[in-house]
This record gives sequence, C-alpha cells and structure tokens, in this order.
Amino acid sequence: MEVSSKQNITTQKASSKKGGLRTMPFIIANKTFEKVASFGLLANMILYLILEYNMDSATPIVLFQWSAISNLITIIGAFLSDSYLGRFRVIAYGSISSLLGMSVLWLTAILPQARPPPCKHSKGGENKCVSPSSAQLALIFSAFVLMSVGAGGIRPCSLAFGADQFNQLVQVDDLKVKKRSVKILQTFFNWYYVSVGISVMLAVTVMVYIQNAKGWVVGFGIPVVLMLFSSTMFFLCSPLYIKMKAKSSLLTGFAQVIVATWRNRHLSLPVPPLESDGWYHHKVSKLTAPTGNLRCLNKACIIRNPLKDLDSDGLAMEPWSLCTITQIEDLKALIKVLPIWSSGIPVAVTLNQHTFGVLQAKTMDRRFFMSKFKIPPASFSVFGILSMTATVVFFVQVLVPLLSKFTKRKRGLSLK
Repeated sequence: MEVSSKQNITTQKASSKKGGLRTMPFIIANKTFEKVASFGLLANMILYLILEYNMDSATPIVLFQWSAISNLITIIGAFLSDSYLGRFRVIAYGSISSLLGMSVLWLTAILPQARPPPCKHSKGGENKCVSPSSAQLALIFSAFVLMSVGAGGIRPCSLAFGADQFNQLVQVDDLKVKKRSVKILQTFFNWYYVSVGISVMLAVTVMVYIQNAKGWVVGFGIPVVLMLFSSTMFFLCSPLYIKMKAKSSLLTGFAQVIVATWRNRHLSLPVPPLESDGWYHHKVSKLTAPTGNLRCLNKACIIRNPLKDLDSDGLAMEPWSLCTITQIEDLKALIKVLPIWSSGIPVAVTLNQHTFGVLQAKTMDRRFFMSKFKIPPASFSVFGILSMTATVVFFVQVLVPLLSKFTKRKRGLSLK
C-alpha cells in the first residue's frame, strides 16, 4: 500500500508539471489566429474569384462547396483524433496544412501567371474575359483543399484538447481542488468562445478592409503571417501539453451499440432485482445499470452467459454483440441532443449564403453617413453578428430575470 501511494504521489507531481492554465494562452492563440486567418480569407473570396479569376455568377457554388467540405472533414478529423492519432497530432497536422493552403493562395495573388489576364473593355461596352486555365484552377483549388484539411484538424479538436489540460485536475478526490478546477475549466471555455467571437469580428472588419484598401497581396499575406504565428505558438508549448492517447472512437462505439441492439432484439430485459448482475459494465465505472430512457438500446449490454460473453479479465469477447453501459448512455445523450442540433440547420444554411450578401452589398451605396469612407461589401456580415450578440445580451440581462420572477428559477426556463 505504501509503495502504491508513493507511486500515485509521483504520478501527480509529474502530471502537475504539464497542462493547466499555462497552456491556455497557447491553445487559445492557435484557435484565434486560425479563425482570423480563415474567416478573413473566406469573407472576401467571392470578389477575388470574380475580379481576379474572371469567374461568373456560379462562383458562390464553389465557395459553398468549399465550406461544406471543410465542415465534413471535421468529422473525419474527430474520428482520427479519437481512434488513431490523438488530438495533439491532428491539430499539428491541421495547422501545417492550413499554413500551406494559405501560402499557396498567397502565391496566386503574387504571381500574375497564376491568374488569367484582366478583362478587356471593348468599344461596344462588352467585356472580353479569358477564363482561367486548368492549371490555374488546380492551383487555387489545391489551396482550398489544404485549408479544408487544416480546418478539419483544428476545429473539432482544439476545444477538447484544451479541456484535456484540466482533465486530471477535475478528477482528483479533494473536493476543494475539484471545485476550483471546475471553475478554471469554465473560465477556459468562456475565454475560448470570447476569442472565437472576437476573431470572427476582426476577420470580417479589419482583414476585409485591408484586402480592399491595400490589395490582395497584402490582404492574403497577413493571414499567412497570422497562421505562421499561430502554429509557432502551438508548437512552442508542446513540452507542456498533456497529450491524451487515442482510444476507441465514439463513432465506433455508437455503431457497436446499434449492431448489438439489433442482434439482441429478441432478448428480454433483466428483472429489476437482478439488474446489477444482468448488465455489462467496467469495474471502475460508476454506471451499474442503464437509464430507463430509450430502453430498447439497453438490450445491447445484456449479459446472456458470463462464461461465454466475458473473458478472464471481465471484458466482452465480442464488442459488436455486448457493449458497456457507458457506450449506451453516450448514444442516448447524442440522440437527445439531435433535436437541438437539427434546429440549427436552417440557421447554418442561411449563414453559409453570405456570398450572395457580398454581391448585393457591392451594388449598394456603402458610404458611412455620406462620408468618403465606404464599408467593404464583405463587412456587412458584421451586422448579423452584432444582432445575434444583442439578442443574447437581451435574453440574459432582460428576459431571464423577468421569466425567473414567474417560474421561480434562476435561469428562467428549465429543460422540462
């Protein structure tokens, strides 16, 4: 017992040298500069393709597909980080890929050979434009692909990787230390989302203005510098990170629960007095019985024959026929979140139509209170961000206090 206690103390001391608040600035800086760089390029990209690449009105489809692919690759990035590579490696590879993609895009602005020649105005008022060649399109599309791969590595792992730095502090037995660690973790989440909001605001205002005022070479060069600084900050803190090893993916676990439920569909649920003996769970798990919600999934963790279903260590012989209670409860939690998640689909679809707003704003009189300063077309999306921010402030500061007087709840409304 004394030897094991000494080993635990040594392990805690070694782990205390890594993670914690010291890593928070580096992780937040990586995410912030990546957001400023990527959103700063996306906001004005429609004008760059039309003015410099002589593309027609079908250009928004290209950008919409670019955004869709970037969001799709995040699922692949999350799967790789959980199952094979770990979050640190996926973020590292994503940072390098984003930097390469932005550098290639910058080269398209620097090298005249990378773009078609400018349109020529004829006497009849018609513009004679040369379409981009296959090589020119391949170059700029390769930049889009590299940036999509980078976004797929950074976006799904950055927040979870930051939470890993406080994970060991939250799991300690000391209640005082645990409460303090939970508050620190909440502080990290707050600053993380604040940094994301500020970075998007800077991208659609400052970055877009620089691109319009100083040209594409300077406007695309600054994101490259920011992304280089972001990657450097992330790698400098590498010795201080807590790097969790990859485990079985949640997606694989969800698939196992579905398959096991189908295979065990003819089984009857255990009788309540024998619940603790009839369910499969790990020895260290606090969940010894599944919840009553979505009871059909509970059949995936029924132990039919302990001698045949479990090995000598108490682990399942066939994971696709017998799952743990934790796996089942994780899938139930995902199913409960799906209605909330699906309600955001119309909003996400609307927000991804920003390219049409840019084209419409380009035809408007954008002078600010009749002055010489013109608001850049791509900066008009900032009004949507400001309106959402005002709505949140109104809900928290005005609506919640009013509702709490009637519902007698601090948060105004409850989930039930």
